[in-house]
Amino acid sequence: GITAGGLIHIKTQTVTSAVATVEFIHGTSGVTFDGTYKRYKVIYGNLNVADAGVRVGLQFRTGSSFDTGNYTWAGIGRDDDSQTRTGQSTGDSFISLSPRNHAKSSTQDSAGEFIMSDPSATNRYKVATGYTGGMGGNGFSESYVCGGSWEDSQAINGFRFIANSGNIDTINVSLFGITES
Repeated sequence: GITAGGLIHIKTQTVTSAVATVEFIHGTSGVTFDGTYKRYKVIYGNLNVADAGVRVGLQFRTGSSFDTGNYTWAGIGRDDDSQTRTGQSTGDSFISLSPRNHAKSSTQDSAGEFIMSDPSATNRYKVATGYTGGMGGNGFSESYVCGGSWEDSQAINGFRFIANSGNIDTINVSLFGITES
């Protein structure tokens, strides 16, 4: 017969007032983020930032610190103004969740999900790929596919959401391990 993997809930964090980052670190506050699962899934919603012109992205953690360079990413999608939008970087401080700005008003909202593979592997770059959508900071409904990598093969033991400037005002984030069978 056919067997399929399932999602194992690890942790949910809800932010209701401004923070600089939202972190998931292995061994802290019930977080498992190591070789226990080969893939991890993150689902987020109610993402809202403090200022106009802000993108939110991911940074990975090795040892006791988050890495702030050597990230590449690309994204493409559509806005409700019938425009195709793209974005990319070959040298950023994070993997962007969207090539456009995130919601900045309490009535706007961005949501999405992404998958990260094999955080404990030491033979390949670390990647995240997924989608985001909702009402963006530019005042348009949007849907984007984005992906990227941290171009280093070190094992990672955590990740965080971080804005390229200012704070994240609100977000709900859930981390899941994906079982293989």
